[in-house]
Amino acid sequence: MRLALQFSPSWIVKEAPDGQQVAVLPATTQGHSMPRAIVTFGLIVVKPDEPLEWQKHVAASDVPAGARIRIGRTLDHTTTTGWPLRLVEATMLRGDRDEVIEVRLCAFFTFLEHAAVAIARAPDMASLDAVGSELLAILSGGRPDWSGATTWVSALWEVPDASTRATSRMRTPEQLAMTLHEVDAKLATTPTATLHVARGQILLELKRPDDAVVAFAAACMLDESLEIAHYLTGVAYGEQDRHSDAIAAWQRANALKPRADTTYNIGLAQFFLKEFEPALESFRAARQLDPGDFMTMRKEIQCLYALGRFEAGQASQVTFRERWQVTADPRARFIDEYVFDQFDGDGFVVHATEILRRPSSSTYTLLVFQPIAVHDHHEHPLPATVTVETSDEAQAAGTPFVICLRAGERYQVIGASATLPPYEETRREVIRVLVSALQAAAH
Repeated sequence: MRLALQFSPSWIVKEAPDGQQVAVLPATTQGHSMPRAIVTFGLIVVKPDEPLEWQKHVAASDVPAGARIRIGRTLDHTTTTGWPLRLVEATMLRGDRDEVIEVRLCAFFTFLEHAAVAIARAPDMASLDAVGSELLAILSGGRPDWSGATTWVSALWEVPDASTRATSRMRTPEQLAMTLHEVDAKLATTPTATLHVARGQILLELKRPDDAVVAFAAACMLDESLEIAHYLTGVAYGEQDRHSDAIAAWQRANALKPRADTTYNIGLAQFFLKEFEPALESFRAARQLDPGDFMTMRKEIQCLYALGRFEAGQASQVTFRERWQVTADPRARFIDEYVFDQFDGDGFVVHATEILRRPSSSTYTLLVFQPIAVHDHHEHPLPATVTVETSDEAQAAGTPFVICLRAGERYQVIGASATLPPYEETRREVIRVLVSALQAAAH
């Protein structure tokens, strides 16, 4: 279960590691790559025993070396559907002169015995104030998304106060149907490309992508130069897993107005089709349009590994880590780890993950190899992992790389070395160890 927020089409929403999502409001000035605002949000968790301490910890999290957080005003509020909502302002400062490097608006939601958080970030208070009204509307519309939860949880979480349902910013199917009827009435008298786009957007919300494609096609018939119509056509095709058609639509959109998010989507669709060389070219083109996008850099690394260009992939990982450690870009704040490679095992897929944010303890994990079973487009982690770990003692002994197997309560050191073997050899050994461990677990 996760927190659900609604954003206007001007925001770019992407999936992020650890069940998180990130929404980016791009800069409006040509040549500026830094976004006006960023919102990160994700999973719903059990409400902490000490919520005030948890809120302080979250507000002051992800602070680079040499910086500190100053907590500002706190406002107790409710969402449009009646859930408790606390807003906390925070400012990230650096140096003796209190140079402002980031401002935050942290939103803490309470859903019965559960909680969730969304953090809005901007480079300075003026930027945050400029989008303050829109951010407040987005956060006030927050509600739990119980997709995949049991029926009784869905019923329990419907709304805490049924009298507030009508004011919800999350439009119900009934409200969407009414809006669709209004748009259809206007189209009957004054058919415009903009109205057809609006109709298509409603149909997308109603989970009717095939009908949305028809609406966007009608918009393009009236105005072939309407970039948003081609872009949303790609979105609709993507929801139908028609990746080749989505690529063609996004390419038409890019021909009218090249955008980083459109180019990224082209690369992602090519990656889904296992067209790794074209995908790599698309991600590189997207990064030319938005050089600081860490999500795109991550996909470049995955393409290099998928193409078997391991040395180039490892070199890109070094660059990725170096930039991540020194960046002041708030878009990198949510990245704790990332999948850099995916490869086939014996009846399973292995996700290879690099851990970026390492704890201060003397022992920590560098790499994780997690076997995944895929059924009906859903991924299910299998009960075994191979990890590459290190510790102060291992480094002092000259063997910083300790390879371990974790399977249930079983923990076994497989080996230790001063250097890791070539990556292709590592992959073969990981598969061998995981197959053995999973067979033992099955018996």
